[in-house]
Amino acid sequence: MRNASTVRAEALCYAVAEREIFADVSFDVPSQTSLAVTGPSGTGKTTLILCLAGILPLADGRVWINGQELTSLSPRTRSALRLRSVGLVYQFGELLPKLTPLENVTLPALLDSAPRRASYERGKTLLHDLGVGELADAATATLSGGERQRVAVARALITRPGVILADEPTGSLDSASGQVVSDLLFDLPRRYGCALIVVTHNDRVAARGSAACSRRGSPHRDVGG
Repeated sequence: MRNASTVRAEALCYAVAEREIFADVSFDVPSQTSLAVTGPSGTGKTTLILCLAGILPLADGRVWINGQELTSLSPRTRSALRLRSVGLVYQFGELLPKLTPLENVTLPALLDSAPRRASYERGKTLLHDLGVGELADAATATLSGGERQRVAVARALITRPGVILADEPTGSLDSASGQVVSDLLFDLPRRYGCALIVVTHNDRVAARGSAACSRRGSPHRDVGG
């Protein structure tokens, strides 16, 4: 039986028209560990994250999330599994500007029909634990880049997912803010018992991962460390 808090990829392939973006990508990230996916822009790193989340359809291969084969599910069931079991952190945070940070954090839980009061309490706790508790009711537009990413991480954690997928989470930040967010992210597996996959072109960020998957050169040569 697969670990309930593991993401597993087996022989993943993705293509657009006749162009192969990547092929034969396999790795297993158990709970409380992390994987860094590195490589220059245009080599399919973000595409890989979207395939792991079940947002983009694979040409071939299989993905398991929390022991369930994501790729075999119907679109509706796949979306429900993603909402509950996968936390996503994007490069620019992707927060909704008309919602407060706390409302942004609790939104995935409320969409998953979690009790409103419990969701807001957990959201406040996560924001506090991630160092931005005092910003819970601030105007989201006033947050700095680093603050936005901390709120985005809290949102990713709200449903207690087994897997966190982060796409260039420090790419839009200055060096100091990037270091803070990097420290926070790579501490998540220990603090919350999840598996973490981080896409990055920053070698210093990638070095923080428990293992590395390189997206360099030929699309046939993805290697899981």
